[in-house]
Amino acid sequence: MFVVIAGAGKVGSSLATWILDAGYEVAVIDIDNSKLKTLSNRLGDVVILGDTISPNDLEKCGISRADIFIAATDVEDVNLISCQVVKFRYEVTKTVAVVFNSESEELFDLLGVDIVLKVPDMIVQGLQERLSESFAVDL
Repeated sequence: MFVVIAGAGKVGSSLATWILDAGYEVAVIDIDNSKLKTLSNRLGDVVILGDTISPNDLEKCGISRADIFIAATDVEDVNLISCQVVKFRYEVTKTVAVVFNSESEELFDLLGVDIVLKVPDMIVQGLQERLSESFAVDL
């Protein structure tokens, strides 16, 4: 399986590490060279300097053979547009987008993004799990 991740921030970097540790192939594309250098020092040559909505840059990272595309930039609009580009131009089977505003989910679903990960919901879920563990230990 080959996964392309847009965004080399905390979310994209963590996902890339997890995917590589699972034994799969990954490429990370970002316009921020400093983020890519940091990630490259940890993971090697899986990073590509480029714009996640540029066909030329997407082709550099092998988008035409990707099984999954994960848009994990800090900008929701970029995540939405890049998912649409890879789904409809390159026919990537599965698209995933990170959103920061829970109200965006409906729009992303309507416009064809397969999986929408809502950061606020993930934070609440993580806190609930951690607090539940604490309460279970205290009992």
